[in-house]
This record gives sequence, structure tokens and C-alpha cells, in this order.
Amino acid sequence: MNGTEELVHLLWINTDFAHITHNDPYLAAQIRDAVDASLPAGVDREEDVYQAAFDRLAGTCGRSPEAGSFTWIDVRRDPGSNGLLWLRASVMSRLRTLARHSSGTLLISNLTEIFRPPGKRWSPARRRAYADTVEWLRELVRARSLPHRPVRLLLV
Repeated sequence: MNGTEELVHLLWINTDFAHITHNDPYLAAQIRDAVDASLPAGVDREEDVYQAAFDRLAGTCGRSPEAGSFTWIDVRRDPGSNGLLWLRASVMSRLRTLARHSSGTLLISNLTEIFRPPGKRWSPARRRAYADTVEWLRELVRARSLPHRPVRLLLV
């Protein structure tokens, strides 16, 4: 598991088990370790297998009222992630799911890979296009979320 996936799992746990963790990263890490330990030996850590283990634990402990206020877009993993139109559609669908919560967090990972494929360098034009896209995403999230229901945008 890479660092981005660990961060995603910790944020996910911190929102779904907020009534237990109280935003304590140490407790969230312990819950993540419990979910990891419940996975069958030799099984790849795919999202559906991890989700099933996570749901079993949530069935035991219950979920917090904040559950579902965190969502993630991984540009590298999602099928069809081939451009800005796909990114806008993904962001809009995630914002719809976050709209019912008093606040939310949207994490977008590996966005740089749209502009700088692996093994390529940052050119001034690519860097400028990336910066413009980040600003566009901020404006999109700000415009499409209600002032009394803020959405935090995280890019990793």
C-alpha cells in the first residue's frame, strides 16, 4: 500500500468512526490495523475486499453520523480517467453525495498524472495547465457547495 492509500484509509476511518476516534490519528491507525488484520492472508488489498472488511467492523461498532462525509477520486485507478471532462463529472457526482452532510472532504489523488505522465518532466506549459486546473477545481467546489455545508478539497 502506498502513502496515498494509507492517507485515504485513515481519513475514511476518521469520518466513519468519528464517535470512537474523535479525530485522533493514533486511534484511526489502530482501527486501520484491525481492518488489515481481518483481511484473509494472501489476498490483494483491493478496494472491494477492504470495503467488505471495513463494513464488517462498522457492523460491530456502528458508524458515526459523519459517515459518508469523505470521498476520494483516484485519477490513476478510476476507469475512463482520461481528461478534464471526466474529472468534472467525477467531482460533480462526489459533491452530490457530500451535499447531505454538514461538511465534507473530497480528496483527489494523482491529478498530476493527467498533465505529466510517468517518466515525463514538468514543462512550463504543463505546470501552468496543472495550476489552472487546480484553481478551476477550487472554484468548482466552492460554487457547487452550499456556504453552510463546506467541502474541503485535498489534492495529493
